Amino acid sequence: MLPVLADVRYEFAQVFLETHSYPVPQPIVEHPHKTRTTGQFTSPYTEWRDQHRGGYTAPADALLAKYAHTPCLILALRAQIEGKSYRQAAADNGHSANTFKKHMKRAARLLHEVYRG
Repeated sequence: MLPVLADVRYEFAQVFLETHSYPVPQPIVEHPHKTRTTGQFTSPYTEWRDQHRGGYTAPADALLAKYAHTPCLILALRAQIEGKSYRQAAADNGHSANTFKKHMKRAARLLHEVYRG
């Protein structure tokens, strides 16, 4: 029964494709922040850096004070402010790069939100 069902499905698919033409699907999500040469992902949450480098450090200082009780997030926030990569920050602080990456992403989002709002 199964081989016959597989044959019927195959024949149906062939007839269906002959009578319908569909465009080749394009990728839904493209990653414009991924550089082609290195394959490293660059965070889209970087607009706050210009403001911070321009001397507007109050939002970052408030964020550091707010999360003072969270050691990993504090280290990630400081690494984001200093412009370190997650691998470099993890190595400097004695953490695994695979697990520290999520803290760096969260820190980038928090900094982006606090400077945007």
